[in-house]
Amino acid sequence: MKHIFTLSLLYIFCCPAVQASSTIYDGVIDKVTQGEGRKGQRNEEGKMKHETIQVPILHNRSLCSPYSSETVHSLMMTHRDGTFKHNVRTLTDFDSFFVDDVPVELEEMATLVQPGLRMATFENRSRWYFFRLTARNPDSQMGRLERVAQGVAVISRAQHKYDPPRKPVPGDGGSRRVEADGNTYYDDEHFPPMRHEITVPANAEVVTSDWQTHPVEALGNFLNQPVFYQAPRPRQRIELLPENYGAWDAVTGNDTFGGGRRELEYSMLMINLSEQRTQKSLNVRPWHFVPEQGEKVQKQLTLSGYLLAGSHRSAEPGPHTIPLYKGGDYLIDGFYPNRDRDAFWHLVTQRGQHVSGTCRRGRTMVDLLYISSEVPVAWGTITSIDEQTQTVTVQAPLIEGAPISGEQTFQIAGDAGFVRLGLPMTKEDVIKVGSLVKVFAPHPARFFIGKP
Repeated sequence: MKHIFTLSLLYIFCCPAVQASSTIYDGVIDKVTQGEGRKGQRNEEGKMKHETIQVPILHNRSLCSPYSSETVHSLMMTHRDGTFKHNVRTLTDFDSFFVDDVPVELEEMATLVQPGLRMATFENRSRWYFFRLTARNPDSQMGRLERVAQGVAVISRAQHKYDPPRKPVPGDGGSRRVEADGNTYYDDEHFPPMRHEITVPANAEVVTSDWQTHPVEALGNFLNQPVFYQAPRPRQRIELLPENYGAWDAVTGNDTFGGGRRELEYSMLMINLSEQRTQKSLNVRPWHFVPEQGEKVQKQLTLSGYLLAGSHRSAEPGPHTIPLYKGGDYLIDGFYPNRDRDAFWHLVTQRGQHVSGTCRRGRTMVDLLYISSEVPVAWGTITSIDEQTQTVTVQAPLIEGAPISGEQTFQIAGDAGFVRLGLPMTKEDVIKVGSLVKVFAPHPARFFIGKP
């Protein structure tokens, strides 16, 4: 299985951002243009070499920001009059790139970005740590169930986390959106929640946080509660994973990754085995601290699982515990939970979830987790194919406690869809010995009710 996790990520030079201290949001790409960006890579002597290349320029519309500096928030979020300002970034601004939970290189991401795709990012202290596209579940929705009537559900999602609303902040006349009275107000009146209408399928399921499934008629019982809408999957989805899937060596200590060994070194990919976060006492000193400094033991909320790759230079695949910075933030299908951060942890902590985590500023603690709302029904490297029965055998690591591990078989549906990083593929390109695949089963629409 070693070949699954062998990769090389190119260094992405992060241009200084002319922004305030933080810009954290998810949204949609409205426009893609072309322009110049700077890419760098360390040579054998450890010196950084830069070159100017042609790369996409992304014009992103922000839909939700769990935290952004107030000046940035007032400009990029949609005001009550419907106006907003695009966040324009050159692709080389970012340190790392993902499609769902799959790390990709700059050159590949440059071929994937296009208008209409959902995306998420995280900038702090002028470092844009990652850029993610949502390909697997582009029609998901998250928010509060505002109403259900005549077969239509309305989900309302706050644009920000300023709850309760902050006090008025004096405007400076240029870098903030200023009201007629000269102040900037960060509240739901001036930055109203986004609303999304969903036609409720007759066979939709309502799944409560205790994992009980109810008929769709029960949906109206959960008004004003957090809800995550998982769009129906009408047919089997078989994903071809890139050869570099799970290969985090460049992030966890390879000096050719000029984006910063200390910046992303504890990023990781694992199979979750936790049903909840557990508090443990851990040494949070990173490996690069000298022994004389001693351990730094702290109580941290943690998740336990099977590490596939990453976490730090010395980590080997196997059972692993990851500490969560300030309890952990997360993205589900590319959505920040915003005010409902605690509502959907039960989705994050499904056994068998493929979880990717990123960290920053040399921390040992993961400060952002990413999951898809679906758990694969099979995954691994294809070892044999029975053409007559269309049965495929795959091999994944043998993981004690994981619902899907080791050798598995699945049958290719007659109407199965084949994709790689969200792009359609042919069956012949995907189903062959040596391919690494994930399989997702058809399912009806689901409304996951969060904990209030």
